[in-house]
Amino acid sequence: MQHKLSPYYGITNKCIVQNGYNRSAIYNLETGQHWFIDNKWETVFNELPLIDTKKLLKSRPDLTENELVEFLFSFVNEGVIRIIDEPLKSNYERIELNSDHSLKLKHLSITFRSELEMGIYAFLKLNPTEHLILSIGAINNETFPFLNTLTEDLVEKITLIIEPLIIEEDFLFELISQNPMIRAIYIDEQSPIKNQKIGFCEFKLKDRITRAGQPEIYINFDQFNGSSQYHTYFHKRVHIMANGDITHSHDSNRVFGNINDENFNEIIRSNSFQSIWKVKKNEIDVCNHCEFAPVCQDKRPLIRRSDGTWYSEIECEYNPYISKEKKDENYLSLEECGISSTPRGFRIGISAYLAAKAHIIGKEKRALRPYKG
Repeated sequence: MQHKLSPYYGITNKCIVQNGYNRSAIYNLETGQHWFIDNKWETVFNELPLIDTKKLLKSRPDLTENELVEFLFSFVNEGVIRIIDEPLKSNYERIELNSDHSLKLKHLSITFRSELEMGIYAFLKLNPTEHLILSIGAINNETFPFLNTLTEDLVEKITLIIEPLIIEEDFLFELISQNPMIRAIYIDEQSPIKNQKIGFCEFKLKDRITRAGQPEIYINFDQFNGSSQYHTYFHKRVHIMANGDITHSHDSNRVFGNINDENFNEIIRSNSFQSIWKVKKNEIDVCNHCEFAPVCQDKRPLIRRSDGTWYSEIECEYNPYISKEKKDENYLSLEECGISSTPRGFRIGISAYLAAKAHIIGKEKRALRPYKG
């Protein structure tokens, strides 16, 4: 069927377009679907919320009308783009952003010791949290009573991280049946109860929380809403170590104080502690060039430069400059692509980058050649 180019189009309020260095992406925040597009098409969306096709074709002599019709209608059929009859503001659709003004912590993680039990309970009475993450040595007669004291007015959901091979299954299953707030339990690969689900509780491998360079992708409104305002992993996240030291997360090295010696609220309300809560992806090296930025939860510890920009010493397992994960064939590291992110600043060596891309394209083309025996 031959489609006719309409004068105006708009993107629906359930979809967003994110430009990346090597390619761009369209995300449907309602269904979780996503599509990758060449960066030449990303400019089609530059004038959002309205796409004026006449104006666009005039500014883009490299695009033909047939190409534009084919591109736009492929996404009209997907429910991403809609035809607009008249360019009235009432016809535009926008995503409404909600600010988070709550003082409640979102994620509180604690390396648990039984002698801390009463202190943690008293602490939660003063500082209720949405998500309590407990790293514990075992589920047994010592931890069982404490976990059963955690009521919904103190914590909305609980995640347990259990040390290897120290799982007393009878206690564990009984605890889950009595406490629906326990939603996830992280265990080691050796555990005999991996890949199970009991009620609302899922058993997951600890590998997912210990690999800081592995991003997690969540395509939904909450994730996008958060990413436009703050860091979606570190925001309102606190970790208390076994000795009482307070850090941002279980794998952060910087200590901001000790709960045994200082007031907890004063520590976490300080500007130095909260600075990382407010970091957005466009302020972080590499993330600011990534098409996954608004839907990614990145756990890597961050370091702030004197100019206000941020970087991480741990390289992400996805390289947005070549659109490849570390597990992919022909993957190259940032350094191999001529890209450096150091305390001194960020730099792309264009000649090295273009050579790396040409190398990958050449290898992939050779792999597609038919074998002649």
